[in-house]
Amino acid sequence: MDYALSDEVIFNLDPDGLEEWPNINSQKLKGLLARAEKERVKLVPGEVTELSIFNDNLITLLTAIGIVYPQYHVGIRSEIVHWQITLKSDPGRVALLQDFHRILVDSFRHRLGLPASMATTPDSEQSYGWLEVIQFDDDVSDDHRARILDAMSNTPLLNEALFTFYHGRSLRLQDIPVEGIAVELLGSAHRKAVYKVDIQTRELDTFYFAINVNIDLPREILESEVRWLQASVTYQQEDKIVEEFGGYYPDQELWTEEFIPGKTVEQHLYLLKEGRTDINTPPAAFLWPHFVWTGIGAYFSFWRQTQFEVFVADPNPANIIIPPHDYYRGGRIISIASRVRNQTPYQTLHLILEKYIHETARTFLDINAYLTPTMVYSPIYEALEPEHGRHFLEMAIADSQCPAELREEVQNFLDEVETQGFCPKPVFFAILRYQRWLKINPDATLRAKGRYIQELLKDYNITDCTKLYPDARLRLFLDTVFAEASLVVRAHLRSWMSQQRELSLPDTRHQWEIRELLSNHELSDEEAYFLKRLPLPHLSGADSIEIIANPQTGFQDVEIMVTRRDFKGDNFHIRRPINPKEILRLHRLFGEFQLDVQFKSEHEYLLALNENGHVIAGLFYEPVDTTNIFMDKIVVASSYSGRGISRALMDEFFNRIRGRGYDVVTTGFYQPGYFYKQGFRVEKNYEGLVKQLN
Repeated sequence: MDYALSDEVIFNLDPDGLEEWPNINSQKLKGLLARAEKERVKLVPGEVTELSIFNDNLITLLTAIGIVYPQYHVGIRSEIVHWQITLKSDPGRVALLQDFHRILVDSFRHRLGLPASMATTPDSEQSYGWLEVIQFDDDVSDDHRARILDAMSNTPLLNEALFTFYHGRSLRLQDIPVEGIAVELLGSAHRKAVYKVDIQTRELDTFYFAINVNIDLPREILESEVRWLQASVTYQQEDKIVEEFGGYYPDQELWTEEFIPGKTVEQHLYLLKEGRTDINTPPAAFLWPHFVWTGIGAYFSFWRQTQFEVFVADPNPANIIIPPHDYYRGGRIISIASRVRNQTPYQTLHLILEKYIHETARTFLDINAYLTPTMVYSPIYEALEPEHGRHFLEMAIADSQCPAELREEVQNFLDEVETQGFCPKPVFFAILRYQRWLKINPDATLRAKGRYIQELLKDYNITDCTKLYPDARLRLFLDTVFAEASLVVRAHLRSWMSQQRELSLPDTRHQWEIRELLSNHELSDEEAYFLKRLPLPHLSGADSIEIIANPQTGFQDVEIMVTRRDFKGDNFHIRRPINPKEILRLHRLFGEFQLDVQFKSEHEYLLALNENGHVIAGLFYEPVDTTNIFMDKIVVASSYSGRGISRALMDEFFNRIRGRGYDVVTTGFYQPGYFYKQGFRVEKNYEGLVKQLN
């Protein structure tokens, strides 16, 4: 049976040869899961809907892939459970999806197998079993000991958890010494107990995961929470907002989750209040904006992942783990056992403000000293993304129950976003960090400032923000190195940001306007220094940069030229060609090495030139798709060989295309030894050599 997402058949489902599907990979699975999610979100939760044959086939295909490829089990299981929740008012469909889910889980556990009941010690060959291996703390009840021991010794629970949380790892009883597993009570809340499982192997490997044991939740409520936990697992590592789910064992009424080390926000606040933290840890009021932004964002992200169906009923600082570093992305919600549904936007907004902000302020006085309305409403806008975020806030303040003061605060926030754009969390806190750094280092040189900006771009991963907020990098520059710039410079920056938000400012035009600003206005050294560094994200404070143009051919020939020094101490320049003659010179350079290359209109080029402007090296490439660049060939003039020019050229190439949002560079097997040194390798999903940029 053939399966296709369009007119192209991309999978052939052969029942006799499932183990030999050669064309399944993580990228194709992501595409399938994304398509399944796209189809699912078209449906209204709770309504009976006629499903297309396409959707039936898509779910069938996902199940088949999950059976054959256990490494994709978690993501596929999550999507199938999400379909169950969405179609809950259609008993027939739900029953079918439950069958798919059962088949998927049963086949996965069948692969893992049941654990051995006995093993022998390597030295004395004495027999031992799980009772001798598992050590329970004194505060583990007899009932919970019996249920955990039963699950560990008679089901695939252990290896299911290890496979899921540790990238396919597994253990035999023989691998674990006597008293090699410790079970410790972490706490009891929401009518369940949570235990930490600590495994020490004979090879001195260490593994951790958590076991949740039901205390007195009714089975229906318990399994509802389990479904939401499974559905909330995302295929994207950076988007995880609840602990990753392992497996549910109904006979023992327990389930496994990954163990997330760290403290809840409430625990951090109490430690700070009692002075039991490192002397260098900032006061609670300084950390609170980060905890607010990250925490509120996580609770609204969970709501969005449920297709706005359920919200956590206790969205407070005691129910979320967030590290105290403001460059950390995301928080992990501890429990979603208590949920509310069918709230109005205002009721949801009121709930988060009361539980997370106001109740905390009543316990920790002056906690809101540095908190602004922007820090409260931005995470909602960001988590729901612009369209849904604005709509939600507008609906909330349109409610007659909304107090006038709250309505004014939210409206002011929305007006500011409308006129000045939105500042995402990484940019916001990177700006604050720069301002703090400048206060303690007011005499910092231009190079020091440039290097620090590079650190911020990397630490806060600003490039990722530009996919949704194209003006993110310009905003960082505007409020850091250009904070004290002239009105003219700041006005230009704001204009460019506005054009970027409207996606109407091509790179070449951007570079041309910077050159015009440099040429036609009297600028300070600092303004000129950082204006030159705006177009290319990777340029550091130490780079020598020049913006050049060929006035005869207009905007297309404006280019950033970077100067490097070779191993002999001579300067050379790296840039794209600015006229056809330079491309012709590169072609001749390839010809000198008897390399027959065919330049096409789709090709782009990067050149190295000596101080006299002669082309001494170059490479050419073309985009394959939105994430992949194919680099064809590179050449260096024989008189410049061995001077580090090719390495510098490749590094600049990688940095430039990474800044454009590409993740992968591929090439053929031309000079494989050279490309191996550049970080390329063979991967089964690519026909040539490949380098992952991120």
